[in-house]
Amino acid sequence: MTGTLLLNSFHDPEARLLDLLTRLARPGDPLREAWLRARENYPLRLLVPSPSTDSRCVAALQAAGWEVAPGLTGPDRGLWRIVGLGLAYPTERIHFCDLDRFVHWLDRYPDELLDLPRIWSSHDLIMLARTPRAFASHPPCQTITEGTANAVIAARLGIPEADAFSGSYLWNRRAAEAVLAAPGPHDLRFYAEAVLAPFRAGCRVGCHLVEGLEWETPDQYAPEIARLGYLGWLSEFESPAQWRARAEMARAFVESALT
Repeated sequence: MTGTLLLNSFHDPEARLLDLLTRLARPGDPLREAWLRARENYPLRLLVPSPSTDSRCVAALQAAGWEVAPGLTGPDRGLWRIVGLGLAYPTERIHFCDLDRFVHWLDRYPDELLDLPRIWSSHDLIMLARTPRAFASHPPCQTITEGTANAVIAARLGIPEADAFSGSYLWNRRAAEAVLAAPGPHDLRFYAEAVLAPFRAGCRVGCHLVEGLEWETPDQYAPEIARLGYLGWLSEFESPAQWRARAEMARAFVESALT
């Protein structure tokens, strides 16, 4: 078995992150230099983009050193399949992180990523949890809904600072196999089962707070923010449809916690 696999899901059909991603392979770019240091922690790197993700973004990530496997659409965005793909590699542990969050983290707080090997063998599952400041950087449609679901999950796990919805987890093989074996339904409650399934399987669960998992979505909307201003753009982002989707996800997350 080798060390740690970096496993990234990715969805960007409009190539909103293309400019940021091309920096990962641009000589002399500070983001590339941070990536060259961070990727020493990951002898294996697997990107699983959605089928609709712009091919230019995928090519940029391949140029930066990711292997690419085709993803699937579906109620879970193919997330359980992604875990299965990760387990097919001869790796001791998996660091799963949504790609947009990972690149934002690398850009803003690279030293946190460099420091992860210090803690990643301490538990079967380590939730990479947002600090209070990082969590508060998200809009109310997320902090209110995720906060409620996280409170229920924290009570179930007995870990007050638990954060199941940061989009980033460190699993050893036992924990990842527990996630893959979760009975479902296989939808976006994946983000709850990413921590609850290992807990139910008897895995040792820990939590590590980081600043870098602050809200990354504005990275994708720079033109709109420049045109409308941040608050104007945010008022459009927090639409009734967004609130409803977030509330429905929170309901599913709580259902998982109570199962």
